[in-house]
Amino acid sequence: MRQFWAGRLDAVSVIVDHAIELGELPADTDPAAFMQAMSAPLYRRLLVTCEPITERNTDLGAAAALAAVQAGVLRTPA
Repeated sequence: MRQFWAGRLDAVSVIVDHAIELGELPADTDPAAFMQAMSAPLYRRLLVTCEPITERNTDLGAAAALAAVQAGVLRTPA
């Protein structure tokens, strides 16, 4: 399980790093925190409420994670 999530984090880190290079995300964005914020609502639906995941759910998860980044909540730990 740890290897699986480490691979996912590596993939998300590449995307976050690219967004930082483009100026779309702050330089101190924590990729792991971003991934967790983005995916937590989806896993809640999948594992807790057993509801289907829709495109709207994925859009909302991404928008919430982006808002948290922009508010300075998902910074890399010092």
